[in-house]
Amino acid sequence: MGLFKSKEEKAEEARQIKETIRNSECAHLFADALCGMFSEGGDQYKWLIANSKERMCQLFFSKEGVSIKQIEVNRIRLKETGTYDVDSQGWGFGASGFQDLPNSKYVWEFEWFVKEKIKECCPNIEFREGNYVALKESAKKGW
Repeated sequence: MGLFKSKEEKAEEARQIKETIRNSECAHLFADALCGMFSEGGDQYKWLIANSKERMCQLFFSKEGVSIKQIEVNRIRLKETGTYDVDSQGWGFGASGFQDLPNSKYVWEFEWFVKEKIKECCPNIEFREGNYVALKESAKKGW
């Protein structure tokens, strides 16, 4: 069951999970796709830059896939619609031809891997608490 594993066994298991995710074609596919969305010219980047003071995205990682929720923190929007949520999109591993992740340890490692790739490839994006993605102040262009 894993409750009574030694520290060495737990460390080895963590290392194996990390290796599995790092060497996974699926992890690289999802990381590349999300990096493309949050890079200059990408759909999510364009949406964020259109109103960077009020817009952000929230990433959700699960055993079944990844989803992005677009959020616009605006009182007028809240009054008109009753929510800050604008839109959401999701991509499942199975729909991409890959199996779902087996447990939360794999999900956490996958999330860490993808977020590190985004940080590395998208210098104008920053992560905030709660997996919120927003533009850095330095990315906002003045005239």
